[in-house]
Amino acid sequence: MSRKSRKTLFICQFTDKILKVVKCVSVSGQRKLFVACEALEADQKGIAEALRRVLLKLGYNNDQIIISLPRIQSTCRYLRVPAQQPAEIEGIVSLQASHYLPYPAGELVTGYQLISTDTQGYSYINLVITHKDVVERNLDLFKGFKERNISIILSSYGLSRLYNLLHPKEARPVMIMDIDQEWVELAIVLGEKVLFSRSFRLSDREDWGILFINEIKKTQDAYLKDVSKEPPVKIVITGVQSTALRCVELLKEKVRVDVEILDLRNKIKFSNSLLDRISKSDNSFVSLIGLGLLGKPESLNLIPLEIKEQARKTGQRKESMKLILSILGIIFVLSLAVFKNLDNKSGYLRQLVTELDKIESQAKPLEDMENRLNLIERQSQEPSLSLEVLHELYRVLPNMISLNNFIYEEDKQVTLRGQSPQMNSIFDFISRLEQSLVFSNFEVKVKYATQKKASMEEFVNFEIVCLKK
Repeated sequence: MSRKSRKTLFICQFTDKILKVVKCVSVSGQRKLFVACEALEADQKGIAEALRRVLLKLGYNNDQIIISLPRIQSTCRYLRVPAQQPAEIEGIVSLQASHYLPYPAGELVTGYQLISTDTQGYSYINLVITHKDVVERNLDLFKGFKERNISIILSSYGLSRLYNLLHPKEARPVMIMDIDQEWVELAIVLGEKVLFSRSFRLSDREDWGILFINEIKKTQDAYLKDVSKEPPVKIVITGVQSTALRCVELLKEKVRVDVEILDLRNKIKFSNSLLDRISKSDNSFVSLIGLGLLGKPESLNLIPLEIKEQARKTGQRKESMKLILSILGIIFVLSLAVFKNLDNKSGYLRQLVTELDKIESQAKPLEDMENRLNLIERQSQEPSLSLEVLHELYRVLPNMISLNNFIYEEDKQVTLRGQSPQMNSIFDFISRLEQSLVFSNFEVKVKYATQKKASMEEFVNFEIVCLKK
């Protein structure tokens, strides 16, 4: 197979401890063939050198790269937005992102998957948000590479793509569980659509089974509350085989839905003994394989907006150059014809005017899109009045406290409602608020603190009111 006749793709993933790389090749009209995988332990200082060694070993040569962003490094939300055009949706979600993470919109990077639309002009999307620092840390490892060859996509979409390829006729929601060394990723999918996803750390305690089942129930409850009333019809487990088998037995005892192991042998091509190596590995390569089959959907690409804009403008310039060259070609051909037959010059002139009108009609949407993007950019630079308070809460909030409700009434008061397993954590929180410079103009009071018991745990519901002095 010659180099020109095939396309090579590398899928990489970086965590705090592990670098994973998968290589696949494809030829036009044929299925992709997965030919190699590597997993190395590497810390943040040594990961760049480890990546260089792995790519050199696997024969990297300016090929396309997809970076699989681990689910733990992002936030996802199921949203209804008043737009259906991709450029308008992208502008809206970039502004909405700061409502879900306590950072300015300029410090966040977003991507989305369109789930459905309605007749009223609304779109239902799964929004992915991550901090720009996370994206830039990944991109810094590829300094010197061609930017147009690099994409960053959330790992959950690899799981949905892989399952849909193996089970294309499944028309109901399914929960996919990808088990890695320390983390478990859960994705509830419908076809290739990711309706809901989250991740949690795999406990090594003796009661890990109880904690594991609680995380499964917590995931399903959140999905049923925020996304859909139709529960998953089954749980599909993949990842590290030794742990996956234990989880299958546990789930078959504790849940009422079907549980099965995902079989990668069907419809996916692996070279030599690669599948056997993946199955016996202590690391999960499943989401990376799925992203290798996904392609390059632009809306899911978590590249910063300014880089996307630069690439888009470059693409527009190329299109403009093509149009200009086409016009010059038309003019040249028409000129030859005019010199040959002056009697037909009026006909050739009409053809030229027609082509110019086509160019103008094609350029008009690009101009309108640029104006909308400039408007969105100006709006995103306007500071949020409540952002300073929200950022300070994020800084002083104790780890033991779960903050469920935040109400900001400008120049009046801030109301905080939440839960804590201990009363001391609430007092600690109040003390931090009173010492905070941001809350120095507020009088902090506890409206109520009520101890309750649910299942096997006790917790305290509280409401704190910060009145403007």
